[in-house]
Amino acid sequence: LIPNSKHCITIPLSLEPISLLTFLTIIYQKNNQHPTTMDKLHYEGTPLSILLQRAAKLKSSETSQLRSTYDSFPPFYQNSICPRQEVEVARSLPHFEERMAAAAKMKEEGNEAFGKGCWEEALTKYEMASAVFRYLRNGNPEWRTQGIRDNDIDQI
Repeated sequence: LIPNSKHCITIPLSLEPISLLTFLTIIYQKNNQHPTTMDKLHYEGTPLSILLQRAAKLKSSETSQLRSTYDSFPPFYQNSICPRQEVEVARSLPHFEERMAAAAKMKEEGNEAFGKGCWEEALTKYEMASAVFRYLRNGNPEWRTQGIRDNDIDQI
């Protein structure tokens, strides 16, 4: 792996795919790479972005039998399993009216983004608003390294 062609880092080949993904992400973050420069990082001629995609795809295929229900959910519902802090704060508000106001604010931010033609930002805000009330929770604290399994997921 050669970030900016200045440093050489050895990657242990014995790493499991998810560990390799984690390892490569750490390397990426430690080198303060901006996402647009990710393809400047290579291992044996392959861009880091391609290696990360392959590692994620391999891990997904390994765990796909354990998460068929999760995979059947629409993307907005799948995305609710890993909420942004703003959504977690809204979920924790004690009164329904407060949660509703927080969700309405997110929806309005989505409307503003939509009006500006910022489709991805709008979609994210709409997903966040929805996820205040209807979401998935993973009961396995190690799910980020072990993968998503149907048996660990609760629908809220």
